[in-house]
Amino acid sequence: MSEEILHTEKLHAELDYYKKKLDEIAGENLRNDYALSRLRYELKQKRQGFAVLAELQQAVDINMSTEEILLKTLHALNSTLDMEKSMVLEMSAEDYFVPLKWIGFHSEEQIFKTLFKGNSLNEAVEHSFFLLKNKESVNSELMIELSTVLDLPYYICIPINIEGYANRLLVSGRMTQKMPFHPPLNESDAHTLRAISNFIATALQNKRLGELKEIALQQEVTERLLLNIMPASIAERLKKGENPISDKIEEATVLFADIAGFTKFSSEKSAEEVVNLLSTVFSAFDTLADRFGVEKVKTIGDAYMVVSGVPLAQANHLERMIEMALKMQEAVEKVLPEFPELQIRIGIHTGSVVAGILGRKRLSYDIWGDTVNTASRMESTGVPGEIQVTEDVFKKLENSYSFKKRGMTAVKGKGEMTTYLLLKPKVRL
Repeated sequence: MSEEILHTEKLHAELDYYKKKLDEIAGENLRNDYALSRLRYELKQKRQGFAVLAELQQAVDINMSTEEILLKTLHALNSTLDMEKSMVLEMSAEDYFVPLKWIGFHSEEQIFKTLFKGNSLNEAVEHSFFLLKNKESVNSELMIELSTVLDLPYYICIPINIEGYANRLLVSGRMTQKMPFHPPLNESDAHTLRAISNFIATALQNKRLGELKEIALQQEVTERLLLNIMPASIAERLKKGENPISDKIEEATVLFADIAGFTKFSSEKSAEEVVNLLSTVFSAFDTLADRFGVEKVKTIGDAYMVVSGVPLAQANHLERMIEMALKMQEAVEKVLPEFPELQIRIGIHTGSVVAGILGRKRLSYDIWGDTVNTASRMESTGVPGEIQVTEDVFKKLENSYSFKKRGMTAVKGKGEMTTYLLLKPKVRL
């Protein structure tokens, strides 16, 4: 073989060697370019994920309805993460996952036929933390079924955990998978969707907490209103479902009071002046009722009705009421110094009463019986500026208080009764 031929073969070998090296370098460059492209894409994914969360943080608040929260989230997914279809499924009472809200699905028939047995889908998602279907994934029958029913070839399915229970699922995906505009869904996408599902869970939990606080506030307001119209012990019985409520109290004391001269006063004054005067007087009486531990029953016009020993028994119910009556006289003198023509007239009787709740609307706690009627007559037949009591009251307190015998008084429905005017206590309580 000639020297020239040997030289040519050597050149060809060297050329093949360098071609191979160039191919290796080109391949390495391609691999590096692809890896760099993937890194850039993953960085873009992270940025998109942060962009979605930032957008939702600005757009969502607890005053929104659940529907508004979910729709804003799904819109953000489709617009910012380049998803084509997104949906939230909810566990029904029959343990099936059914569509709750969706974006990108155009067929309602398709949406409402989406039924998955809750346990199987929930367990599958919980077991792997998410379901990821792309060209490279190993797909279970359940994943294929979900893809078929949703008409969504490539998707990620993430549980929305609220208080440790995944009763909702977030599904988001694409119809195509082709670089560069529709790259394959991957675990990085799944982690982004998990962050978004956590956001949904937090938003819904905060909304629920806000609703619970509102309910608690409403309950507190309702309870305050209830306590304004009935004793606490009766309100508690009512809340426990006891109805009707009726009690026979063997020993109680009833007081009626009205403002002598009020009819003339109200005819000469403006409505505002009349209401302000009554509010001032009755507020003072309410304070005294709290102080002496007695129960205000109601007001009727310028009349004020209060009872002691009801609904809970009080050994000194009569003494409490007498002390309150004396303080009521003092209160009127203090709050109405510019109206000397207005005087408080009080009547008191002691005995048994019946107490209970009346009506279905605007419930009221009231008392009835002869004791109530007699106390009312003591007030209506009384003397302005005085406290008139029955003989029963006098006999029980004659050693503790000073009385002036008024004599026989004609009482409607009772005939002639011996009555007394309370002066002052001999020994202060």
